[in-house]
Amino acid sequence: MPSLAKLQKALLHDIYTDSFESLTYLDERIPDIKGRLNIYKNNTRLNLVDTLKNIYPVTLQLVGDEFFKTMARHYIKQVPMEGGNRNAYGAGFSAFISSFKGADSLPYLSDMAKLEYAYFKMGLAEGREPLTHEGLQAALEQDGDVKIALNKHVCLVKIDFNVNDLWVLHQLDSADYSSFELSLNPFSILILRDASYMTWMKALDTGTAEFLEHIQSGKSFAESMQFAMENQSNLENLQIDFGYLMNHQSFIQLNGEKTND
Repeated sequence: MPSLAKLQKALLHDIYTDSFESLTYLDERIPDIKGRLNIYKNNTRLNLVDTLKNIYPVTLQLVGDEFFKTMARHYIKQVPMEGGNRNAYGAGFSAFISSFKGADSLPYLSDMAKLEYAYFKMGLAEGREPLTHEGLQAALEQDGDVKIALNKHVCLVKIDFNVNDLWVLHQLDSADYSSFELSLNPFSILILRDASYMTWMKALDTGTAEFLEHIQSGKSFAESMQFAMENQSNLENLQIDFGYLMNHQSFIQLNGEKTND
């Protein structure tokens, strides 16, 4: 009798390839065992395609069902699912799209996928105990080298194209796409889930984005804010953005911990 680990390894290998290595470990007396295994393999792949469709609905709309399924099938063969949690699958789909030959004519598509995955993940993330205005002030009074990080339900996404505007249009029942113009202008998008479990996107000014990048790299709050103020042409926007982030419980205080990338 083969070990369970060997059987599982062979079965997973068969699911993501065109092989049937697991037949060696299965009972040949079972009628049409190869056909049954093939059905299982196909159903597993179809379920993973559906998983990617659920995570990337706008990407799906942009390219159509058949092209999306083609990309998904290639991705699934290259990136097997680890574990049984489908919500954890698909993180590398954006990077895969950027190198997928069939998507050469759609250079913005990987940005859309990157945005959608972050939106999906933030909708599931559970935040930690947030840093309050009072808590930040008290910490700064005690230690000028206070380090903070983004909470679990908040993330920063860098994109090259204005796909966030296109994403918004796709959320409307009857959108007018005639006024939309795709542009190449790298910037950062904040994605967060609020206390009522609504997920939001917000385009950030350069100063706010640089502030968040600095705290995520391990710089202190004071150092990060100073850098942002020196590189932000509109300090009022930086103040508004920081207030928005604090009001949405976007930060945690670090106590010797690593930042949550």
